[in-house]
This record gives sequence, C-alpha cells and structure tokens, in this order.
Amino acid sequence: CFDVAPDAEITLEANPESIQIRAQAEDYLHAGIRRFSLGVQSVDAEQLRLLGRIHSVADVWQALTVLRDAGARNVNVDLMWALPCPEQHRDAEETISDWLGTLRTITDWHPEHISAYALTVEEETPLFDAVAQGKYVLPSGEIQRRMFLEGAALLACAGYEQYEISNFARSSFARQHNIGYWKGEDYLGVGPAAVSTISERRWMNPTDMAQWTSLVHDGREVEELEIRTALQKKEEYMMLALRTSEGISYAEYARRFGEDFREKHARFVDSLCVVGLMQTNAARVWLTLEGMLVSNAVIARFFEEEQRCS
Repeated sequence: CFDVAPDAEITLEANPESIQIRAQAEDYLHAGIRRFSLGVQSVDAEQLRLLGRIHSVADVWQALTVLRDAGARNVNVDLMWALPCPEQHRDAEETISDWLGTLRTITDWHPEHISAYALTVEEETPLFDAVAQGKYVLPSGEIQRRMFLEGAALLACAGYEQYEISNFARSSFARQHNIGYWKGEDYLGVGPAAVSTISERRWMNPTDMAQWTSLVHDGREVEELEIRTALQKKEEYMMLALRTSEGISYAEYARRFGEDFREKHARFVDSLCVVGLMQTNAARVWLTLEGMLVSNAVIARFFEEEQRCS
C-alpha cells in the first residue's frame, strides 16, 4: 500500500528482556529495522521492581550488547527519573546522586539517543496506592528541579543535545517521527488504536482488533472523527513547539496563522524573559531549562492569551 523512502526511520520499540539473542537482533536489522528503542527505565533493581518491570539489570546490558554486536547503530534508551523512594531513604543528595549515576552508567555505553521522562504516578495503580499510603515518597519539587537541571548538564557534557524537554541526542540522531509531531506535521496511524491527523481532521482507529479488521475489510471510515478548529491548531502548535529547544518560529507562526506572534504576546513574553523562563531573538522565542520545568503552566497561560485575543 505504501512506498517507503530509502532513508525512512523505522523504529522497533522493545523491552530489554525481549532482545537477548544476537541472531534475533540480526533478523530485525535484515528485515529493515533501522532504529531500536529500549524501555530500560532504570539500572537499579529495586526501582525496576517498584515500576513493575520484569527485566533485570543484567537483561539491560545483554540487550545493549546484543544490539551492538548485531550491528545496530541507532539505539535509544528510555529512562525515568523522579521515582519515589521508601520513607526512610529521603536524603535529597542521595536521590540526585542516584539519578546522575544512572545517566553516567548509560552514557558510558554511548547510545545515540536518550529519552528521560519524569515519572507520572497514575491513579488506580499499585504504585499510586503505595505513595498514597506513605510507603513511598515522591521527590520534592526542588529535588526534581535539580535532577532535571543537573541531568541535562551531565548529558550535554557527554555530547547529547537536548532538542526537546525529555529527549537528548548525539549529532544527527534526533528522532524524526517525533520531530514531525512537534512541528505539527500530518501523520497517519495504521492499526488498532492508532491515531491520525491530516490537516484539520483527526481520528482514532478502534482499539478492538476484530472491530478494526472489520472496518478495513469493509472499506469503511472511522466514525469517531474530530474536526480541529483554527484555535485548536494554533494552541497545539504553540504547545508542541514550546516543548522543543527551537521554540516558536515567528515566520512559521505568521505563515500558518497570518498573525505576528511578537506583537500579540510581547508583554507576556517579556515578563517570562525577565524571570529567566524564556529567551527570544529576532527569529524565535523558546523556553530556558528553568522554563521547561514549568512548561505546562507557561503553555496554559499562552492558551489564555490566545483565547482572550481571539
């Protein structure tokens, strides 16, 4: 059904325990996989247990070794930070040191890409209940701030460029499909539960395999179709662009929406620059590292500004 570009970024996402044999990794490469993303999350056995992961630390090193030996030259490692710890282990310096130690351990292996996401404890999970009951304690806001800032500095020293709040890459290894999302480009999702956005249309395929198969065989379109408004597209562009190190391009904003971003938001942008949350030049505006820490609040304020001016 599709022509695949010769340089297409084809990624396989996997957990470490599922890639333990070199021949298996070689088969993936021969099949056309060009990038591997490993859900490592941590290299601490207790943290892996807390997160409910079934792989061991040994599985992590085996998977990384197998991929390299097989010839993989584009590997991402997913990590989590701001993990809760038992009440009796609330020492701030130890918490920060453990996170920086994890990053040093991973960077010593030299993956091409590292994704580092702050943990969000979801309701109705065992971990949420354990935190609510006081068995585990989440790091304070100040500890999380230091983990983020010191972690970003460590990765920069190791040769990784932070091109988005949670993503760091060695030269030329930023992941292309996510850059497409952050730039607001169209994308097509194929398969059950896949989401697509083409121009103003957005839809999600049925999550049930049988329903999705029936839809395809009958040649029917998805019924759950959202038509994005002009305001929605504008807000999405701002939200996604401000997650990146490049930020909002004045020229791109004007091209898409026919408005001058600088003129429209000058007062708010200036107020953010004064407190060190944002920087700007003649071409664009972007969040500083401190600004990225409170990006949700900043973006919410921009939404309020847009709605007020619309």
